[in-house]
Amino acid sequence: MNNKNQPKRELVVNWHITEACNYKCSYCFAKWNRQKNEVMNDEAATIRLLDEISKL
Repeated sequence: MNNKNQPKRELVVNWHITEACNYKCSYCFAKWNRQKNEVMNDEAATIRLLDEISKL
């Protein structure tokens, strides 16, 4: 099969920058307001990750 005939696939990144929630539902047991739960709380690491993603 010739790869030139196949359509180019686009990379899609769906990145949730924060897990914080501001709804404050009385019944919710989630602890999203805690800083330690944040996936990316290091600016330098975030920039490196974005750089790596841009190379894909």
